[in-house]
Amino acid sequence: MTGTLRARSGARLVKISFRGGEVVAADSLDGSGLSALLEFGRWSDGRFDFVCGAPPRRGCLRGSFAGLMLEICRQLDESRSRAS
Repeated sequence: MTGTLRARSGARLVKISFRGGEVVAADSLDGSGLSALLEFGRWSDGRFDFVCGAPPRRGCLRGSFAGLMLEICRQLDESRSRAS
């Protein structure tokens, strides 16, 4: 898929752009790139829609979708371990 996922949870908003199924950019009210994806990964509820179309030409994220998801899971696990 190519387009932008727009997710909202209360006052929080994240936009994640995809090109050919790969994440190319992510932005939230508090950050961009991996930090926006990490913020989104911490949510337990929300609503989303997907708008098909060309994402931004310049993406701030590099790597495969699977690789990014593994990195997000690793960082979330580490932050939970520190909080315990």
